[in-house]
Amino acid sequence: MRRGSAGGAAIALAAIAVAWLAWPVAGVEEKSAASAPSAPESAAPAAPSAPGEVAAPNDALDPDAVDVLRKMVKALTEAQSLHLNVDEEYDALQADGETFSFGKSGNILLRRPDRLRVEGADRAGNDRYWTYDGKRLTVYDSDRNVFAAVEKTGDIDAVMDFLRDEVGMKLPLAPLFSLDLRALLLDNVTTATFVDEEILDGVELDHIAFQYGDGVGVQLWIPREGDALPRRMVMTFEDARGRPQFRADFREWDLKTKIKDSAFHFDAPKGARAVPFVLPKRTPAGTTGEAPR
Repeated sequence: MRRGSAGGAAIALAAIAVAWLAWPVAGVEEKSAASAPSAPESAAPAAPSAPGEVAAPNDALDPDAVDVLRKMVKALTEAQSLHLNVDEEYDALQADGETFSFGKSGNILLRRPDRLRVEGADRAGNDRYWTYDGKRLTVYDSDRNVFAAVEKTGDIDAVMDFLRDEVGMKLPLAPLFSLDLRALLLDNVTTATFVDEEILDGVELDHIAFQYGDGVGVQLWIPREGDALPRRMVMTFEDARGRPQFRADFREWDLKTKIKDSAFHFDAPKGARAVPFVLPKRTPAGTTGEAPR
């Protein structure tokens, strides 16, 4: 594994290692040790201009699919704390037209309104995590044993906005934990389909699919009984070259465990060095060849 200088480490923390919710690939660049291919920028379609707006006629929306999605939205937005494990896989279209798949596994701790910790490792063995305690966002790269921190306040949605808009992260899972999830998933849908009843790992699931006006297709597998928490999600960026996908399997959802403040506090490991939190230069919209937001 190639290692950069101290300055490179600072940039890596801000541009690559900041968020486990972020995914570095699924665009149209070659992968290198220093720069992974870019990804479609958003996990969910943009919210409509007016609350409650529905983009599709009623006959394009299967009421059974919409009902399942509403149950999931209710379960996630009403959860005051949660812990889960997630396995992710995503496509990267290379410059020569070949598509590679990459992945990572991690776990997420969340306590509303303003506590979040995300950690895990990619398939190359790189361990990273970041934590937000309501006052400070800290990211840590164990491979280099360096960390960066920035003073930040606000709720979880505000931190996600900062990571997406200021840091430039791609956050395909972040909308699932947003209090605006209803608007993001329900109010901008163009088609809704109840695909089938299926079984995954012995659990009976409803398989539903949605299309959105910005060229994003989302499939979800939701348990038929108990908490309507997703077991699997597949996103297809229909208008992007190669129609790349993002796939996630969710395991061991826990909405009952009380999470202490200490879980979100960062204690620097022995010998860890602090590096500047460097924000990357943003590329003007429409110049990267990426999928739409």
